[in-house]
Amino acid sequence: MTDALDTALRHIASSETFRLAHQQRELLAFLVNRLANTPLDEFKESIIGMEFFGRRPGYNPKADPIVRVEAHRLRRRLEAYYRTEGLGDPWRIVLGKGNYIPSIEVRPGASSPNLLLAVFVSSDDELMSLGMAAEIIRNLGRLKNLRVLAPQSVSAADCDVGKAISELGATAVLECRISGANISAQLKRVVGDGFELMGSFNNQIQSAVDMIGMFVASTLEAEHTGYRPRTQAQIDRETYQVYLSGRAWFLRWSPDNLTRAMEHFHEVLHRYPNYAPAYAGLADCQALKSWWHAKDTRKTLEQGYTWATKALELSPDCGEAYCSLAMFQLALKHEWGLAESNFYRAIRQNPSYSVGLNWLSIACLVPLSRFDEAIDAVFEAYDLDPVSPEVGNEIVWVRICCGQFTESAEQGRRMISQHPEFVEAYWSLGLAEAALGNHEAARRALQAAEDLHPHLPHTIAWRGFVEGRAGDRGEAERYLGRLDEIRDKCPVRPVHYCWVYAGLGDIDISMDYFEKAVSESD
Repeated sequence: MTDALDTALRHIASSETFRLAHQQRELLAFLVNRLANTPLDEFKESIIGMEFFGRRPGYNPKADPIVRVEAHRLRRRLEAYYRTEGLGDPWRIVLGKGNYIPSIEVRPGASSPNLLLAVFVSSDDELMSLGMAAEIIRNLGRLKNLRVLAPQSVSAADCDVGKAISELGATAVLECRISGANISAQLKRVVGDGFELMGSFNNQIQSAVDMIGMFVASTLEAEHTGYRPRTQAQIDRETYQVYLSGRAWFLRWSPDNLTRAMEHFHEVLHRYPNYAPAYAGLADCQALKSWWHAKDTRKTLEQGYTWATKALELSPDCGEAYCSLAMFQLALKHEWGLAESNFYRAIRQNPSYSVGLNWLSIACLVPLSRFDEAIDAVFEAYDLDPVSPEVGNEIVWVRICCGQFTESAEQGRRMISQHPEFVEAYWSLGLAEAALGNHEAARRALQAAEDLHPHLPHTIAWRGFVEGRAGDRGEAERYLGRLDEIRDKCPVRPVHYCWVYAGLGDIDISMDYFEKAVSESD
């Protein structure tokens, strides 16, 4: 048994699936090596937390579920390995649910491996390329035995197929070229150091999105999820390009880009008032704007709710609209069960929908304290969109909420090194460092955020919170004053004052602002 475990462990350690999963690889090696000289009754959560994760003696695993969460991630990574690279391995390492004791079993019968597909679209119009890639990826996400990388991550690979394979782990590539009113495509499977051309495709642009899905499904023998969307109303080519540009702006998340996206969606609806995807796009934009760019959050959310509902009235199978609707149900009505159901409905329709997985994690599962599931969902989104700063940053937030402050700070620093212009990463790192008591490091992170964008209320409020936690009341009050100064120009909200007064320890005042924030659905 020991030899089989060692062999299986070596295969896993050298695999592409575990290449970037350093902590999971090391945790598995730690558990396997422990079998040789440790009684089985000592494979306890508290002991593993101290010996592997460096927690102090006497720490409370219920308050800090680091072992449970990371073991859950390890199980999922092992499942992914044995579905793909490890398909032919004669032995399989199993980490049973509810315990941390690895075992070895004979590999069960093989099945078709899940493929990870990268979609590249090239044209003379960059926005058109990204928007069409997003549409094709959305459609392909409905296929079984196939996971599709998110458009942001593929875009970051700069149309370099080699990067998609080496850095993103793609095992198949769909290369598309838009020329005039036509789109052509070649589907290739990665074989060793090269490619195997599996098929080609050529058709009109708008009708091609659904037909490319059928082409990929038949070529790769990937089954549909059972969800068959009704064909959207055809719109003219110029308007469809406007819609695709709107989707491209949405994928480049920022307040200004969301405004641009909404302008494009409104233009589409001006021409075609019953085009459901444009209403879904508007709803998506409102969900993001309500996070940190809207002054009147309730009004923003209510408008988004109206658009999501309209999209579903026109097209009940519009998956993205179910996801946005769930966000509004949570914020406006606290309908947790209904919202969760709608999140999963969107994800069932498109299992590769990274935005849906991301929002499910941070907006629904974390507030319900279902941390194992939240970590699972956000890392599944991360697997599909590994270069997205938004998804990577949500990992920091989820870990903060789990009480995993050391790991959240490490992830925050990693995000800043990868995306130095992404202001939200500095917010997250600042709060993680403050939770660890590293007030100077927290100040540096938030000062960097101020240097990038000097007048963002979130930055100012969290800086005030950190100063209060550090015991510098004068500085915290100075940041309260700065919130007052920018009120007429920026979306300052009650929740911002709540944070600063919480940092100061003025709990009654903080709670007054908190109640105002809740009444505004913030």
